[in-house]
Amino acid sequence: MTNNTTMTQKLQVEKVRAIPWKELTERRLYLTAQGDFAQATYLDVEPRGGKGRLQSMNDTKQQVDLRRAFKRLRGIIRLNFGQNLEREAFITLTYRGSMQDTKKLQKDLEEWIRLLRKHYRNHKFDYVAVMEPHQHGGWHIHLLLKSTLPLWHANGIVGLCYNRTREMWRKANGTGEGAVRHERLDGIDDLGRYFEMYFTTAIPEDIENSGNKEAIREASKSAQKGSRLQFYPSGFKFYRTSRGIIRPKIRQEFFDDIIEEYGRPKNTIAYALTDCDNGNRVQYIQTMEFRR
Repeated sequence: MTNNTTMTQKLQVEKVRAIPWKELTERRLYLTAQGDFAQATYLDVEPRGGKGRLQSMNDTKQQVDLRRAFKRLRGIIRLNFGQNLEREAFITLTYRGSMQDTKKLQKDLEEWIRLLRKHYRNHKFDYVAVMEPHQHGGWHIHLLLKSTLPLWHANGIVGLCYNRTREMWRKANGTGEGAVRHERLDGIDDLGRYFEMYFTTAIPEDIENSGNKEAIREASKSAQKGSRLQFYPSGFKFYRTSRGIIRPKIRQEFFDDIIEEYGRPKNTIAYALTDCDNGNRVQYIQTMEFRR
């Protein structure tokens, strides 16, 4: 959510003042481990904290659902990438012109993955693929790719060949055209949050295509958060993962044990659910992010 208030059925979701973390000792929270990161959620039937400043909610239900999906994607990326950068890469597959057929988009991705695995038989690949729309209606594909073997040329090691992957992409999309970009994942502090921002914020295409991480960060700061969400068609499954990608699991933990493992929370946000008919608060939700 980007604003402080929205409506869901007969409940109002309202941003409120969070409970100080020291007051949560000996409480049970729902913990989602994400590699070196973790997210913990505290629920209380009787909410605490003062009312936040109310604002109009501009997001549609679809955009709210997309934000939740990207939040899940953030956890998947954190859990699966960033452990061995020599065996990981960020790949972008683009079309020449404005390709707007989403069924073809998904078929072309499947064919490119098939060709990649066929040519690099010694590698065991896993990936997270994100289909990304632009304002003009065209699509392209981003992949976070990892392998059991190095993907970059160094010290006699032969990694992915750019010319070869481009040839595969042009064959996969059936046009004989299109471009491929390979980027390293180093220089990014939090891969999950970086790519969540990257995929949801509309920035100028020339900056995005440059691959300049610092320029992308600066452009994203000045752009409206979530501005790309409006371009996704309703009901479209915008990301997919290979079978080897691990998904974060939720478990209950005492807050003291979470603090011992991860330290103090880095970011905290709290909401209260209020019954619109009688004005009573029925649920308090506080979410905290941690990092080792």
